[in-house]
Amino acid sequence: MDHANDGGAATAADVASNANATAVAVDTVANTASAASAATAAASAAAAAGPCPTEAYWQSVRADTSDFTAWTQLIAATERLNDLAKLCLVYDAFLAEFPLCYGYWKKYADAEARLGAGTGGDASAAAADAAARNLTSANLTSARVRGVYERGVAAIPYSVDLWTHYCGFAIDQRQDGESVRGLFERGLAYVGTDWLAHPLWDKYIDFEALSGYGTPAHVAQLYTRVLQVPLKQLHKYWTGFCEYVSGREAEAVVLEEELRTITAEVAQDPPPPLAPNAADNGAEEPAAA
Repeated sequence: MDHANDGGAATAADVASNANATAVAVDTVANTASAASAATAAASAAAAAGPCPTEAYWQSVRADTSDFTAWTQLIAATERLNDLAKLCLVYDAFLAEFPLCYGYWKKYADAEARLGAGTGGDASAAAADAAARNLTSANLTSARVRGVYERGVAAIPYSVDLWTHYCGFAIDQRQDGESVRGLFERGLAYVGTDWLAHPLWDKYIDFEALSGYGTPAHVAQLYTRVLQVPLKQLHKYWTGFCEYVSGREAEAVVLEEELRTITAEVAQDPPPPLAPNAADNGAEEPAAA
């Protein structure tokens, strides 16, 4: 099988098919960054209206916005409130200052999923938002989590971990197979050739093999692609590929078009016949002189 042009990244068509989604994500980040940069001041103004258990932490952040420890203390204190609206405000402000902290994009997405629309902050406003978008509360929460991940991968597109978590979320949400596959391809276009990209490749192979959307041919094709990438765990993929195709017919693990090409090539240039084995014919080899 020849996938020399596939490498560890998506084809040009795969990347182009997702260009609009990426462009929207970039625009979202650009619009959000300017708003998030003012989030500290906005939260401080809101706190001034009444007692706030996180006010002391906000004061530390206002005193020095580059103080990473102060920010983490503010995030931890706000997490304890279980107030989604306040927590979003904190994460927006923090990630405007430290957008490359991929772990906090994951924490932000997890907070959205855990607290959910309307379970913290202004529930009536969340319900109105869901109604305006013609979505259920669960669908709105899923959309908000995807929005966080999109902002994250737009800010740091070369994070293997963030793409892996994003794809895992898409699988858990039982999105349709093509959408999940397209998301994996977007991730591989950025990080597929990374020395430590094996978590994303592993999750993609598992998705194709176990979700019911993929076929043995899809799985075998992924193996042939990853085997052309100099990953740290390359030996694992060779072993996995051999075990996967063992006992399967060629028709099951090779795409139909590729199988026709291979069959035609073999027919045009058949292998040479095996040399007759004298032992099989009962003949004795001449004794050495």
